[in-house]
Amino acid sequence: MKVISFLKSVQRVIRVSRKPNKTQIKLSLKISLLGLLLLGLSGYTIQLLATSLREYKLPPIPKEYLVYVSISMIVAILAILAYRMRKTT
Repeated sequence: MKVISFLKSVQRVIRVSRKPNKTQIKLSLKISLLGLLLLGLSGYTIQLLATSLREYKLPPIPKEYLVYVSISMIVAILAILAYRMRKTT
């Protein structure tokens, strides 16, 4: 049964879809290349920072700081989720 419903939904999508024109293809290509460029630049920057910081001996981070950062991240995520839940209802 699941296969039949899947094939029907695929058939429906194929029936509704249409071939993109030149401007839509160019826009998709530009957006994809921009994302790829940003991803590559961020990776290169992280790699550059990691290799430059490898020579310096940094003191270890106290465990209390890690706990504070973890708790603040959890609180921020919960606040965002609560805001989104309140906004949709």
